[in-house]
Amino acid sequence: MSASIEMLSKSELIRAAAIFIVIALTLGTVTGLWSNPLFTRKIEVNLWDYLIFIPYALLIGLYFGMKTTSCRLHKNKLGIVLGFLGFACPTCNALLLAVFGSGALISYFEPIRAYIGLAGVIIMAYALWQKYRLRASQPSYASR
Repeated sequence: MSASIEMLSKSELIRAAAIFIVIALTLGTVTGLWSNPLFTRKIEVNLWDYLIFIPYALLIGLYFGMKTTSCRLHKNKLGIVLGFLGFACPTCNALLLAVFGSGALISYFEPIRAYIGLAGVIIMAYALWQKYRLRASQPSYASR
């Protein structure tokens, strides 16, 4: 069976779109991807930040918008964390800053940040694909 968005019900698509919008507005604001009075980013936003952020938010919306009767997938957690680290400002993240310090973050983490984010998006895409396959194999969903 080929992957298709047509397998999602209208309510699932609406839920996925709502989750996407909430994730995009919330994370885009707190990571300073756009100018806002709440958060100021210390590292300049670049094209890679958006190339990771947009598919990341879409995949999360689709993943959590899609229903299944049984789901034992845990890959999404790693994908969520890595994806977030890929577009978030590393020196604005208090946890990373406390563990590694600003010098190490700028010297070692910043050059590979885009790759970490890309890995997170790939893991999220794989988790969504597995969830989709699991759902397609379930009789209650396969007949749609």
